[in-house]
Amino acid sequence: TEEGDVKMHDILHDLASYIGGNEYSHASPTAHTRHLSIFAVDNVEATMRNASAVANKSRTLLSGSLPMVQFTNFKWMRVLSLMKCHIHELPNSIENLSLLKYLDLSFSGVRQLPNSIGKLWNLQTLNLNHSEIEELPNEMGELSNLRYLGLEHTTRLNFIAEGLGKLTNLRTLKRFLVCDDKGDIRGCNIRELKDLNKLKGHLSVEGLDGGRVKVIDAKDAHLKEKHELTGVELDFK
Repeated sequence: TEEGDVKMHDILHDLASYIGGNEYSHASPTAHTRHLSIFAVDNVEATMRNASAVANKSRTLLSGSLPMVQFTNFKWMRVLSLMKCHIHELPNSIENLSLLKYLDLSFSGVRQLPNSIGKLWNLQTLNLNHSEIEELPNEMGELSNLRYLGLEHTTRLNFIAEGLGKLTNLRTLKRFLVCDDKGDIRGCNIRELKDLNKLKGHLSVEGLDGGRVKVIDAKDAHLKEKHELTGVELDFK
């Protein structure tokens, strides 16, 4: 609920203030700021410009909005949360966040990821749950350290490019969309699951309707060898 969100933001604000001391800033970053939260700010763009200029050693940025900003100066960033942010795409300059480990785009308006997303080699968590994401680029396969890929309730998602099978460190992937049946050989084949043997929990495989998946490809996915999966749902809708 909206009230619950406000309470949660208050709790996070108080906790971060207590832990971070003068290294935490709600909206007035300084050269000492390491953790920056931008919510309910009158001029977000000015705040972000100021942060880019003086708080270039920030490790954490939590923001409910993202104006036209370049990430060139935020090379030390480890955590970036844009949950519920009303943006359709990320700037290509996100490639400068090479140390980023956590990227939260859940409930956001993001529809596509830039190809430069593949430069985030240290990324471990990419949360796209409940977002407006429509497709995942081939460069996703370069995120070799990714552990968590959240795609739950992404109703607009219709295409995942091949390459997901390279993410052999993935622990959590609750939704996999077979996409190579639509005349586009760039799409994900169910075989991409073959080497994802660290997957845990529940996995839903979608896009199996109309005999799209060949038996040989399904066998090559080696689903039986993923012993830490507690359940696999095959969606033929």
